[in-house]
Amino acid sequence: VKMSAFFMEDIQEDFIKISFRSKDELDVNQFSRSYFSGGGHINAAGGRSELSMEDTIQRFKEIIEKEGF
Repeated sequence: VKMSAFFMEDIQEDFIKISFRSKDELDVNQFSRSYFSGGGHINAAGGRSELSMEDTIQRFKEIIEKEGF
């Protein structure tokens, strides 16, 4: 496992919160900044999506496939 992602609906704010974790040199901070309006540290970052849960997960899958994760 290179990276994990946890998706949670924030019903009050109407967006998806995303938590990223990684091991070694995989920079989830940069990943989150580039694709999910977030940031953090090299191995722990957070982001958000205004899309639905289903669309957010689909977008995540497309990005990691494109980026070769």
